[in-house]
Amino acid sequence: MSSNVADDEFVISRTFAASVERLWATLTSPDQIGAWMGPPGTKTTNLKLELWPGGVNHTRFDSPAGPPFWGKFVYREVVERSRIVWAHSVADEEAHIIRAPWEPNWPLELLTTVALEPVGDASTELTLTWAPLNATPLEQETFTKARPSMQWGWGGSFDRLADHLAAATQTP
Repeated sequence: MSSNVADDEFVISRTFAASVERLWATLTSPDQIGAWMGPPGTKTTNLKLELWPGGVNHTRFDSPAGPPFWGKFVYREVVERSRIVWAHSVADEEAHIIRAPWEPNWPLELLTTVALEPVGDASTELTLTWAPLNATPLEQETFTKARPSMQWGWGGSFDRLADHLAAATQTP
């Protein structure tokens, strides 16, 4: 389910069949990030993960739809089992922030907030909020018009995350 709380934000939420502790571990483990991050068909390789304020996550995405691309997250806030906030950017192989190759007017940075909320003992609601940082009016407009693509991308990542959690549950 998705709702847009403001013109300058994209929000998507989903409840996962996993405890907060288990979902947190899946979201923050370098070994598990590649299993779920990115739309369907994407191979994700976590190259660096420094999960603390000021730390960096550098990730490579290989998609059947085009050449590889990289992402860079610079963490701003990490509250274990509760919340992660980072500046999210498209990057190059050396983790330098670059313009998105698929959209030259895409914002250079997006503020990403992931919040976890327990739902009973065995489920957790994950809410992700994305908002442009220091965007020009054209970048803001580009972001706003891309909501269907964000729904597909993050929705696909959440589908992969749910599948990963389910498969891990079934493994002896």
